[in-house]
Amino acid sequence: MINLSDFPEYIKTDRIDLRRIKLSKENANMIFNIIDASRENLEKWQGFIEYIKTPDDMLKQLQKRDEQWNNKTGFCFGIFKNDKFIGRIRFFNINPGEIASCEIGYWLSDSDTGHGFMTEALQALEKQLFGIGFNRIQMEIDSGNIKSENIAKKNNYVLEGRTRQSSWAKCCGVCDTLIYSKLKSEYK
Repeated sequence: MINLSDFPEYIKTDRIDLRRIKLSKENANMIFNIIDASRENLEKWQGFIEYIKTPDDMLKQLQKRDEQWNNKTGFCFGIFKNDKFIGRIRFFNINPGEIASCEIGYWLSDSDTGHGFMTEALQALEKQLFGIGFNRIQMEIDSGNIKSENIAKKNNYVLEGRTRQSSWAKCCGVCDTLIYSKLKSEYK
């Protein structure tokens, strides 16, 4: 059984920091501004973006993420480069049982994609999760989301299968969902 009560709120890597995003108007404004600047690309694959039209909408989402953290059902981190917020990574759908597993989701601002920041964030989170006993990490990626799929492949996630016409993305409508995973035994 996984114990998440002491999961770190701060994880440092060589170039970025992962920090718990706490509930505040300041954080809601910070995230909203990045979302708004990258809205066209983020909306293609991140369904929740269409509901974030104002900083107050973001504040409501932060409240949900804060409740999830407090209830140990989801953990959301801001990705910071030189103290500047550039994106988000989180783990959720947590099964803390004997064969502990979770799902990871992520996004970056337009200006910060293609520099390896998400790979670095993913590897830092994997280290923590496998270190406390998770056996499996899963990603569900809409077919056609090549950038996200490349992150999974680059980090040695295995394509397990495809659920046909199981998702909807603004850029392409009904699409398949690709299931990628990594097991603790595959972690290096």
